[in-house]
Amino acid sequence: MEFNHRFKVQTMLYKSVSNAYTGLHESN
Repeated sequence: MEFNHRFKVQTMLYKSVSNAYTGLHESN
């Protein structure tokens, strides 16, 4: 259960970072 929670948090972090990275490149 603990591992699953940690995995979900990492996935959300990765998605937010990926979105920010894409947004930066699209605005340039």
